[in-house]
Amino acid sequence: MRTSLNEIQEIEKYIHEELSTEDTLVFDAKTIINPSLRQNLFLQKKIHDLLRLYHRAKLKDEMEKIHQRVFHKPENASFRKNIFQLFNSNL
Repeated sequence: MRTSLNEIQEIEKYIHEELSTEDTLVFDAKTIINPSLRQNLFLQKKIHDLLRLYHRAKLKDEMEKIHQRVFHKPENASFRKNIFQLFNSNL
């Protein structure tokens, strides 16, 4: 059975805490009586978690590439020296 677009949107609003208090209570009640909705909520939360982890790993990889470029290339020696002096002078 295919999940309706309205249900997906409602789950998104629930996950992002965009529902009013009353609508949140109604949604919570729906998940208690509707196993399919409860399962879809679980799966959508998992998708959000996986996307967050993917983007975190991608950002970490990009930061590591910048670090390698800035702090390990000989042509950036003066910049590296300035950065180290900046942080060491504050100790």
